[in-house]
Amino acid sequence: MGEQAQIGVKVDKNLKDKVDEILRSLGIKPTTAINGLYHYILQHRELPFIINTQVNKPSRLLSNLFMDYLLLKNTLWDFYRTIERAEPLTENSLTLLKHVLLEFIANFRQIESALFPLNSEVRIDWKKVFGGAKRAFYLIETHIKFEDCQGHYFEESGIIKLSLALKMITDAETSL
Repeated sequence: MGEQAQIGVKVDKNLKDKVDEILRSLGIKPTTAINGLYHYILQHRELPFIINTQVNKPSRLLSNLFMDYLLLKNTLWDFYRTIERAEPLTENSLTLLKHVLLEFIANFRQIESALFPLNSEVRIDWKKVFGGAKRAFYLIETHIKFEDCQGHYFEESGIIKLSLALKMITDAETSL
């Protein structure tokens, strides 16, 4: 290790206290976490996360999440119909579905805290959609198989489970 330098960082006290508690539970010192961040930036020449400098109103966040939800629901329905009809699965359809699922999950996690004060105004149980999306992604990851003779296919044992994940997402619209 070379010569050490000290940095001064101003952080919201509440944020610092919460992060310190998490780091303690992980057995990591704040200095170690910051050093890790600096090493990552040096190695990859980028941050390990996205900093969004655009400020959105909660209503805009909700509108964007609703559009993600519609895309998720429609894409998952199309995929489900394909496996129900025992049609071959294409690499593109699998990639699209995984992307849509992961995009919804990531976006939901980013805006979850801003969203729930508005939940009484909407007709969707977002936590149920989030749970269904996570379940569907897990099933896609664990039940898609590949064989040279038939290409990608969805294991029969996962079809019922996938239908339940899809039902969870669809039922979120009327569950409130």
